[in-house]
Amino acid sequence: MAALIPKCVNGSVYQAARAFCRQEILEKGLCEIPNFLTSTAVTKILSSAERVKGLGKGFRSSEEHNVYLEDNAETTTAVDTVLRTVSFPSSKVLLNQAELQEDCPELLELFRWPGLRGLLQEAFALPKLFCSADPLGGVYLNFFERGDRLGWHFDRSAFSVNLILRECPRGQGTWPPGAFMYIPDSKGFFDANPNFDLATLQSGSNPSSSVGLNPTVVPDLKPGTLYLFAGHRSLHCVSENTTDTVRVNAIFTYNLEPNVSLNQYTRQKFFGS
Repeated sequence: MAALIPKCVNGSVYQAARAFCRQEILEKGLCEIPNFLTSTAVTKILSSAERVKGLGKGFRSSEEHNVYLEDNAETTTAVDTVLRTVSFPSSKVLLNQAELQEDCPELLELFRWPGLRGLLQEAFALPKLFCSADPLGGVYLNFFERGDRLGWHFDRSAFSVNLILRECPRGQGTWPPGAFMYIPDSKGFFDANPNFDLATLQSGSNPSSSVGLNPTVVPDLKPGTLYLFAGHRSLHCVSENTTDTVRVNAIFTYNLEPNVSLNQYTRQKFFGS
């Protein structure tokens, strides 16, 4: 098994993660695996990706959505609760798989590596997983520049896998800039309180635990960290990047069925194609 592990992966870290990933997901909905990627690989991927982006590649995606990732076209008067009518902005630059495949082969190797799918299967107790068949959205990079963010939302998928390549400096304040954060196991609370006042989330303050919500968690993620996340369970976001450091992360997309691709609407919305 060790011989099949890609050179960009720290083999001992990967093997250790297989032993604890399931319990972490059950207990926290999040499994952090620091140093999953070697520092050399992180530097190489970042350098190559920024060179590609500098050639004018990439698509700037901007949208407004509610916490269920519905935009205005998806909401109706029949479901006009606060949770469905309050919008949050999201924006970033995306480099798609086709733009990355020649210059960032490590990402394509990781995406297609059975060991990564196996880790995800173990963490979420899934019988099978298949690589996305989409030529743009199988593996891609997000660039969060100054002013970019990912608005508060629940994922539609029960599982996700995310690789951190660069984080913003922590700085001062309650919530750091350009940082991933989540409210653990909050889906039940918001489903039971469809008219909850979301002003606390919009203002950047931490919802009080007195209303029944767990405190917001801000993991101290480092470059090279892989994290597995049950994003349908926990409201989460990436806070606004107020720095000049560009946050960069990779997303790997897998499906429960083979040969699944994005529909035209979603591909246009996120990749401009």
